[in-house]
Amino acid sequence: MIRRRSIVCCTLAILIGLIASSCSASHKVAAATPTTRPAVVSTTTTTIPDGIPAPTKVALAAVATGDSVIVHPAPGAAAVAMTLANPTIERMPLAMLVVDQQNDWLQVRLPVRPNGTLGWIQSSQVTLSPVDNRIVISVSQRRLRVLDKAQQTIFDTNVAVGKPATPTPLGRFYVDVWLPNPGSPYGKFMLSIAGFSEVLKSFAGGRGQVAMHGWSDPSVMGRNVSNGCVRMRNDDIVRLSQLAPLGTPVEIIA
Repeated sequence: MIRRRSIVCCTLAILIGLIASSCSASHKVAAATPTTRPAVVSTTTTTIPDGIPAPTKVALAAVATGDSVIVHPAPGAAAVAMTLANPTIERMPLAMLVVDQQNDWLQVRLPVRPNGTLGWIQSSQVTLSPVDNRIVISVSQRRLRVLDKAQQTIFDTNVAVGKPATPTPLGRFYVDVWLPNPGSPYGKFMLSIAGFSEVLKSFAGGRGQVAMHGWSDPSVMGRNVSNGCVRMRNDDIVRLSQLAPLGTPVEIIA
């Protein structure tokens, strides 16, 4: 979350304003690339490290193709739970994470409050891309790890997380915005998390959404200092961006 440029963390809506005013027009948001690989349900048979939650049955990035996505409470239901606009209020592509599927129906994580909201959409509303890795952040350890499909750690670093008054929210989320060069003070990259502060319902005009982003002062790593975001060294967030495209699961644990 952001309170102008001097505050320690970012609210996505304000960050987009910063980008518009401080970055050149050449900075583009990278959209997920459609894939021809089949979207199949799979389960892991590998050993999961101690303290790490099990992966979901499916991990597919779903990016909206039309002006909106209609969300239903159950597969095949006529009732509508909500309608989400594309692009989002931050003028970003609407991205979701598929965690289950039944024929042409997809169960998705949604970038809305309350945290953990799920819904069902029809596959014809999105393009799908597989995501091979997942991010696990331990708040107590101030540690971020990336695990591959075999549940092997392929990236591991310490980070800064939310302070006690504005903690980083716990739960299962995903990367919903993939943005290079977000502008000072957010370093070389920002990966927005489809999760919201449980304390700050709004902040400086934004929705209290959290993100993983670069930070120029490495002395804060390993500390609880932010308003909920995850601060990373600039080299680390660039490396993470190469491992975590749109839709990558983000699991934040105590």
